[in-house]
Amino acid sequence: MLKESTDATVPHNRIRYWVDVDATAGGITLFDDQVTTKYIDLDIPEFRDCTDAVNLYGDSMLPLYKSGQIIILKEWMESFIDYGNVYLVITKRGNRMVKYLRKGSDAQHVLCVSENKDFDPFEIEKEDILRLYLVKGGISKNTL
Repeated sequence: MLKESTDATVPHNRIRYWVDVDATAGGITLFDDQVTTKYIDLDIPEFRDCTDAVNLYGDSMLPLYKSGQIIILKEWMESFIDYGNVYLVITKRGNRMVKYLRKGSDAQHVLCVSENKDFDPFEIEKEDILRLYLVKGGISKNTL
């Protein structure tokens, strides 16, 4: 889980890159629920409204986002979901997944959809969502 304590305030125009936190772009992967304090401040003017960055692994969001990218996030603080956008979804059980969010089969569910059509959509209950982060972009590394 991203650090929840108040001592991790983000300076203006700074993004916390959580070096030990990963998100999955694949099937649902359970991550341990350990809270980390290891982050690096990034200053990227094009993402001045963003708060956090994490490593992305998996192929379900190809070609939009590829495994190994750092995704840049803005914590979603609204009481509604802006359907059709890509989010990092953190569930109460510790799952961290990157998906398009769409309306579910009823008002209590959200449909999670991958960019890569080889991955089937699935529903989760809205009440299982602990936090949402809007994925605003990604940073790729092409060489070692």
